[in-house]
Amino acid sequence: MEASTRAIVLIHGAWYGGWCWRNIIKRLHGVGYHRVFAPCLTGLGSRSHLLDHTIGLSTHINDIVNLIETEELEDVSLVGHSYGGMVITGVADRLSKNVTSLLYLDAYTPENGQSAFDIRTPQTLEDKVVQLDIQHGNLAIPPPSPRHHGLDGPILDWACRHMKPHPMRCFQERIQLDGNWLTVPNKVYFRATKFPSFYFDNYLVKWSKDPNWITKNEDVHHNYMMMNPDWFLQLLLETFCLKQG
Repeated sequence: MEASTRAIVLIHGAWYGGWCWRNIIKRLHGVGYHRVFAPCLTGLGSRSHLLDHTIGLSTHINDIVNLIETEELEDVSLVGHSYGGMVITGVADRLSKNVTSLLYLDAYTPENGQSAFDIRTPQTLEDKVVQLDIQHGNLAIPPPSPRHHGLDGPILDWACRHMKPHPMRCFQERIQLDGNWLTVPNKVYFRATKFPSFYFDNYLVKWSKDPNWITKNEDVHHNYMMMNPDWFLQLLLETFCLKQG
């Protein structure tokens, strides 16, 4: 495999954008890993001006499928944070031959026919607020405080400047899967246990019972990779998602 076809593709969660990986990309470049992509999904980050009612989960899956195909990447480590897990599952299902690693960073691993709303029943205050947005037919879901995701100090201020409303339909659209994503050789589930989430807890239990998965959990918060990029770089190494040479 040529080094030019090898890459890491980092997919952000709801309300964030590719900008949230900025300090991690610097670390990756610093260790000689130059094929790193952190796109903003349609309607978010630098592409927030494109927000409209047509943007759904399939839009975001197409964003990343087109990136991989256009860049002719053949040895891809896909990282999905939170909602980004929905996206990388759909991408890997379509391009399983191009993807060699999947890292679910406190993220969804949906089954065929599920939406994010199907998975996250309204048990928390944040979920109940989202349910109200659905009932009112809102175009997008306003961002919560990034403090809820464990951010503080300058990183909190940075997130507050750039978080955007998330397209509603992305949470409503049910994913269509053939099961090809499960053939990806290296599959990793990481649970950040300081962030309360029964569905992420369930995923950790589920995948820890499967010998084809690597599972890890630590007492850190949901967006800890933004607070400690060096920690995240080490996680990539420990889980065989970072290949050099």
